[in-house]
Amino acid sequence: MRNTFSNTPIGKREAVRVAATIVVGFLLCFGCIVSNLYLMDREMYRQYMMEEPLTMVYMGLTLFFFYALYFIYLRFTQPTVIKSRKQMLLISVALVFCFLINLCFGDLAGVYCRPYALFTLLLCLTVSKRVGVAGGLFLTLTTFLHDYLLSGLQLEGMTETAGLLLGVFNCTLMGSFIGYSYRRVKVVLLAVFVGIPAGVLLCLYQGVFGIALYENLIDCAIAVGATAISVLLFLAFLPVFERCFNVITVYRLSELTDHRRVLMQRLRSEAPGTFQHTLMVANLAEACALAIGEDPALCRVCAYYHDIGKLQNPEYFTENQKNGNPHDQLTPELSTNLIKKHTTDGYRLAKAYHLPDEVADVIVQHHGTMPIKYFYYKAMKFSETGLSMENFCYDGPKPQTAVAAIIMICDASEAAVRSMKDKSSGKVEELVRSLIEERMDLEQFSECDVTMRDLYLIKDAIVSNYEGFYHERIAYPKFKMTREAPGEERAED
Repeated sequence: MRNTFSNTPIGKREAVRVAATIVVGFLLCFGCIVSNLYLMDREMYRQYMMEEPLTMVYMGLTLFFFYALYFIYLRFTQPTVIKSRKQMLLISVALVFCFLINLCFGDLAGVYCRPYALFTLLLCLTVSKRVGVAGGLFLTLTTFLHDYLLSGLQLEGMTETAGLLLGVFNCTLMGSFIGYSYRRVKVVLLAVFVGIPAGVLLCLYQGVFGIALYENLIDCAIAVGATAISVLLFLAFLPVFERCFNVITVYRLSELTDHRRVLMQRLRSEAPGTFQHTLMVANLAEACALAIGEDPALCRVCAYYHDIGKLQNPEYFTENQKNGNPHDQLTPELSTNLIKKHTTDGYRLAKAYHLPDEVADVIVQHHGTMPIKYFYYKAMKFSETGLSMENFCYDGPKPQTAVAAIIMICDASEAAVRSMKDKSSGKVEELVRSLIEERMDLEQFSECDVTMRDLYLIKDAIVSNYEGFYHERIAYPKFKMTREAPGEERAED
């Protein structure tokens, strides 16, 4: 995805939301530290609260500084995250949740057993790598502050510092190499490739301070196991965050492409023509996404579901008609309303079936504000006065993302090329170019980050794929085969 640094100011609502998130999150984390201190060592708790309150104040200010620094970092590197209420809430909930898990594991099994990388893994898959790695480092520092306070401000045996080192190492490597693989087993293998170096690093670090070899090896084994625990907890809790916050991950995208899902089965049975159309659009969209550096899996899923609104009235769409065209009995205005409703109907279906917001948005945007030309021309034949083109246009909005623009172009291209008699490469290229230019003239791409170079690559990807779809095949020999020997009788045409 395209991440850019931004200096554009955020609105007052976003600023208030960020400030509220920082304050509430800080209070929750600081409350967890104080509560855990009370539970673990009440004498030390009384000492800090009664005799050395400034220590708690300094600790709180340091934690607040770290917390604010993290969100300032997000403000300048991930401005879209700051403006998203859902993502801000997800980050805050995951932060407090993972911090509590770190405290529990630290209290029950020791510093080295903490799943430091859990927060990083969750954010890398649900938000972005940059957010995940920075968040993991911030959470590690927060955990270190807790250990520093609980140790009585004395790092005995450098255990807490070793925990900080492990946390930074695990979060950085896990966030860098997590990737976007559809295979969960690769994430498990990643735990091995990160866990073993982490154990070796801890062994070397403790060896410098003269830790006995036996104790050192046990601690190293625990550190390797902690990395595996991070991955197992990640695999267990990721589906919960996916559902609760309705976010897209590579694993959820893989699930949404399953043809056994309810909406896919309904398309296959109730609108078979639309189902075949979506499969073709999906192949084109995936190729276009690869060409311009967008997410091919997301494009494929959006293509699968972009026309689910046609399930409301499948017989009013040409690809599903078998016994005549019902539009012949309707006025052009009524036909237009029925046709353009499929975007809003699809959006409602997507919400009803809990599809991700990114997919639902593409459904309602993939026609933008394009006119439905067939019924506009039909209406002009019966009208003695001028007609307003706006009455025959989709309601929008226009594509807001590159993915929505890809689906718009691929959808129109598939329908137009299917109706062509001459499907030679030159004719297909000419048609696709004209479709893109028409949408440019009508400013359909004015609200998304698609460049002229992107449009050129999209056009080439579509033409190249159609060359594969309609390639020439050699003629099959016209004789029948039998079990004994091939017969010479010519096959029936």
